[in-house]
Amino acid sequence: MSQLPHGGVLINRYTDPSLADSLTERCGRLKSWQLSDSELCDLEMIASGAYSPLTGFMGRSDFKAVLDNHRLSKGLPWTVPIHITVPVSFASSIRSSEEIALLDEFRKPVAILSVSDIFEYNALEYAHKVFKTTDVKHPGVSALYAMEPRMLAGEVTVLRRRSHRTFNRYRLEPSEIRDLIQDRKWRTTAGFASVETVHRREEYQIKCVMETVDGLLMHPFVGKAAPGEIDPEVRMKCIEALVDGYFAKDRVLLAALPGRPRAMGGREAVFQAIVHKNFGCTHFIAGSDYTAQERSEARDLISRFEAKELGITPMFVDDAFYCKACGTMATERTCPHTGVGRLSFSGAAIQDLLRKAKPLPLECTRAEIGLIMLEAVRDAKKP
Repeated sequence: MSQLPHGGVLINRYTDPSLADSLTERCGRLKSWQLSDSELCDLEMIASGAYSPLTGFMGRSDFKAVLDNHRLSKGLPWTVPIHITVPVSFASSIRSSEEIALLDEFRKPVAILSVSDIFEYNALEYAHKVFKTTDVKHPGVSALYAMEPRMLAGEVTVLRRRSHRTFNRYRLEPSEIRDLIQDRKWRTTAGFASVETVHRREEYQIKCVMETVDGLLMHPFVGKAAPGEIDPEVRMKCIEALVDGYFAKDRVLLAALPGRPRAMGGREAVFQAIVHKNFGCTHFIAGSDYTAQERSEARDLISRFEAKELGITPMFVDDAFYCKACGTMATERTCPHTGVGRLSFSGAAIQDLLRKAKPLPLECTRAEIGLIMLEAVRDAKKP
């Protein structure tokens, strides 16, 4: 039996292709607003059904319910606010029930928003409830404080699929992933989303889960890299090499996930589980991208929902390391050894080795991946 989407119906907010040209022309007669990159990613996810049951950007009742209760206003579990923010001057120029054209980074119309609500929000309250801090040093809080002070809400009609210059073969929407899962007759599918390259630690965590399910959706984020992160194209090349060389081909689907994580801790883990439910997954792997504290927060959140409400099983895998004495990857549950024989490589340690043009140890990553990453760093230093 296939996995039901969140809310029971997979949303599709794309207009009929035969109407796209006339709606594009109509956009020229409407007031318009250019979306940020993160808002464009959210629009793409709403249109495809990845954010089912959302049909547009949240109004104040849903926004408040998500902040206060980790649910939409009608009670369905949901942990992350999805919104458009605009300046006071623009918000004051429009009225509820008005239509506005939403523009992409090239100022081309991509959707029509039927405005149902215009409201102010409290950034400090948002930060405290979602990020559990108001410190601007937190990347999520910093991004929040840079947002405009008013929110627009309403259903969207999206003109066409977003055009991308990269990863087009991997940009599969929920309906397409669901068809592939059905074709492969997988009854259980685990989703894994990562903004990091998949090294030995993550490979071990994923494969532990794969022993218990029929298939894996390897779903790396492909949004713009933050300072210090590996370029998404390099990361995808690494993951391709890993899947080709070290995974059973008939048990893995590789696809690109728009955007990037929001640094929302436990809320993020539950949100990604819901998103992957919409992609057809029955399980979601909360791996090393999540700290022990974030996994604890996610467990606490999940305990507030009945299992049937969430409708997907989050898998909280233990942190893994290479044990010299065991001669393999292991966790605290399986390894009796302690001390220097345990090798664990943080993202910062890996970046430091790459900056110094040093090869990554085989206990850290597969040789092919280490070479790809090292070549990328050397290429970046070329004049």
